[in-house]
Amino acid sequence: MKKKFVLFFYTSILVMNLFAEEFVLRMVQIETTPIADVTKVNKIEMLEHEVTLSLYEAVMEEKPENFEKANKNLAKNMLGSFGIKTKNEKKYYYQESGIHDNHPVVGVSFYDAIYFCNKLSVIKGLVPVYSVDGKLDVEEWDYIPHTGKIISGKISQNKYSNGYRLPMQIEWLYAAKGKKNLYPESDSIEDIAWYKDNSEKSTHEIAQKKPNDFGLYDMLGNVEEWTFRTNFDKSIVLENKEKKKELDKQVEDGLIASYMFIEKDPLRTTVDGESFRSSASKYKNILYSKKLVDCNSQDIDRGFRIVRSIIE
Repeated sequence: MKKKFVLFFYTSILVMNLFAEEFVLRMVQIETTPIADVTKVNKIEMLEHEVTLSLYEAVMEEKPENFEKANKNLAKNMLGSFGIKTKNEKKYYYQESGIHDNHPVVGVSFYDAIYFCNKLSVIKGLVPVYSVDGKLDVEEWDYIPHTGKIISGKISQNKYSNGYRLPMQIEWLYAAKGKKNLYPESDSIEDIAWYKDNSEKSTHEIAQKKPNDFGLYDMLGNVEEWTFRTNFDKSIVLENKEKKKELDKQVEDGLIASYMFIEKDPLRTTVDGESFRSSASKYKNILYSKKLVDCNSQDIDRGFRIVRSIIE
């Protein structure tokens, strides 16, 4: 009996260790002091790659297979003429597309992403960032992930919590630019991004292209990424023509679009980075572009990465 107990004890430890290894996150620490006048956060950790399918499934305990838009067009887009004949059969995106665990997760809405962030924070013993009507526990949100529905309550984020969250758009822009150049050691988009001309109409395994000089992979291309819209204080934002013109110019001091104004809209937010379906021309002014999408939208070329505020 004693031997059986000892065997069970050590087996339990092994299982717990294997479970913990699933959540080893390769985070890159970034000093964000140059934009702290806007974000009020001086330092963050950012996941060096986009959230993978394996990480997402480990946290959420399911794949986001049943997202409406992908399933609706799956037979046509992925199976060609054969797909047209079978379009009425139930298909799953990940089954048909051949995407494996080390590809970025796709088909997740903004609501799914913040749900994931809170769940991961709890698993890691951190304080969740997002609340709905003041509730941090996702089980109290009256929300079922991967259904394309909205969260009807008031969503708030406490960026001073030590848990995981989506990057604020200004943080994402700053991190995408890197310390010096948008294209690290090269002027070629081929070296850093999966885009329309080299992707073969699919996502690719994370971290296969060159990182930027912060050490971040796939900030451009592969999948576009959800970001949390920043509504700047009007004492900072100068809403006049001259200031808006400056957004079209190269910012030399690293203050990337720090005066960008984003109008308030609780049902829409920003996505950044373009994707494997984007043409090369879309990358030219990517740091100054503004793309708003519905928070409940789910698409085959949209995923996310996570950050964490460093609280000192």
